[in-house]
Amino acid sequence: MQFSITAIPAGVHYVEKNYQNGDYIIEPTEENHFLYILVAGKAGVYNECADGEAVLLYEYRAVDFFGEFEILTEVRTPMTVIAKSDSKVFIVEKNEVLKWLRMDFEFTLFFLNRICMKTLDLSYEHIRVAKLSIRERYIYSIKAHSDKGDLPQLTKERLVEDIKAPIRSMNRIIVDCADFIAFEQKTFKIIDQKRFSSEFEALRRKSE
Repeated sequence: MQFSITAIPAGVHYVEKNYQNGDYIIEPTEENHFLYILVAGKAGVYNECADGEAVLLYEYRAVDFFGEFEILTEVRTPMTVIAKSDSKVFIVEKNEVLKWLRMDFEFTLFFLNRICMKTLDLSYEHIRVAKLSIRERYIYSIKAHSDKGDLPQLTKERLVEDIKAPIRSMNRIIVDCADFIAFEQKTFKIIDQKRFSSEFEALRRKSE
C-alpha cells in the first residue's frame, strides 16, 4: 500500500530517538505502551531461551513499525528488540496511536495491512522452521550462501540467525557435519562437494 508512515500528522505527538548498533530498543523486562516506527536502519526481535541465549525471530528494515501487539492487546511485556545497525526511530505513545487511527483512515488501512503481512511472514517462517531439524536448516543455509557467493563472509552469528537455533545447538551440528562442511579460522567451506550435494538433494526431495 502506498502510504508514508513517517509523515505523522501535526496533531499526533511523537519523540524521535537514535540508537546505535547493539542498543536495546525494547527490553523484555519493561512494559511497552508505545509504537516504534523504524525510520532508518535495522532492528531484530529476539526470544531469550532458558539457557540465556537469544534467537532472532524477525528482522525489521526501515521503514516499518513494531510494538503494535502491546497497544492492541492486554499484553504489556514485549520480546526483546535490538538495533542491528545505527537506527532512527519515531516513538508514539499508545493514546496518540489510537488518536491517529481515528483521524486517518489511510493510516488505519496501512496499519492493519502491515500487521496482516507480518502475521503471514511469521506463519510461513514458523512452518518452514518447524518442518526442518537444526541440521537440515544448517545445510540449507550453507547451500543458500554458497549459491549467493558469500559463504566465505558468513559468520557464526549470522548463521545462528539464519537457522534460528541457540549457538550451542549449532556448534554441535557444525561438529556433526565437519566431514563435508568445514569451519576453520572463522570461515565456512564445503570440503566434500559430492557428499554435500547428496545431503542437500535428500533434503530437497524430503521437502517436496
